[in-house]
Amino acid sequence: MIQFEIKLDAPVRPCGCGHQPRLILSRGNGMTTHHFECARCGLVTAPVISRRFASQFWRDGQTHPIAELPFLRPTRTPRPAARISKQPLAVASVTQLRRQG
Repeated sequence: MIQFEIKLDAPVRPCGCGHQPRLILSRGNGMTTHHFECARCGLVTAPVISRRFASQFWRDGQTHPIAELPFLRPTRTPRPAARISKQPLAVASVTQLRRQG
């Protein structure tokens, strides 16, 4: 996993300690997520795919202790495999098709 700090265009609501939180972009395990964190207070938002949702969580005060961050990360669920039918395909003969018109 690799993390980058994203510079914000507009300031967001400061944390309880008065510190400006950082927006973090995380890449790894085939996923890209965003979350806000304040290292001084030790608060983070849950990692989500959208920057907009991350900022909404911060504005609404939906924060967690920074120690819970690994448990908040979404897990990538494998896509279900294509279902292969066990029944043989019904093949119509040319004479059957001609009879049906």
